[in-house]
Amino acid sequence: MKNSIGICLILIPSLLLLGGLFKKNESFFGLREVFENQFRLFKNARLQYLNFVVYPLLISVGMAFFYVPQTDFYEQLNVTLSIFVSLLIAILGVITSKNYDEEKKKKIIVVHEETCNTIIFSVCLCLLLMIISFSMMIISNLNNDVRTFMGIISVYFLLVILLNMLLIIKRIVKMF
Repeated sequence: MKNSIGICLILIPSLLLLGGLFKKNESFFGLREVFENQFRLFKNARLQYLNFVVYPLLISVGMAFFYVPQTDFYEQLNVTLSIFVSLLIAILGVITSKNYDEEKKKKIIVVHEETCNTIIFSVCLCLLLMIISFSMMIISNLNNDVRTFMGIISVYFLLVILLNMLLIIKRIVKMF
C-alpha cells in the first residue's frame, strides 16, 4: 500500500508536469516547439528518421534481453549526462556568440538554427534522462519488468543523445 501511494505521488505529478511543459503555445519553456522543430528535420528524410528514432529503439529493446540496469548503471549514467549537458551548453554558447560576415551568415543561417535546436533538444533529453536515473536510483525495490522497461527508455534516450551529438559535430564543422 505504501509503495502504491509513493508510485502514484511520483507518476501523477510527473505526467502533469510533462503535459504542462509540452502544452501548445507555451511561451515559458517552449519545449513542444523544440521537439517539433527537431522532428521536422526528418520530414523529407525518412531514412534519417529510421536512423535517429527507430533503430535506437530496436537496439535498446534488444539490449534489454541481455542486461537489466541496476543502480550502478544509473549512477554512471548521471555522471556521463552531467558532462554531456556541460559540453552541449558550452557549444551552444560558442556558436551563438560567433559573429559571421554577412555572406557566410546567409549561407549557414538554417544550419545554425537547426544546430541550436538540436543542442537544446539534446540537453532536454539529457535532463529528462537524469530525472529518470535519479528516480531509478531512489526507487530501488521495483520489480524486474519495470526495471527492464525503464532500462529500454534510458538506453534509447542515451543512443538518441549520442546520435544527436554526432549530428551537432557535423554541423559545427559546416559552420566554421
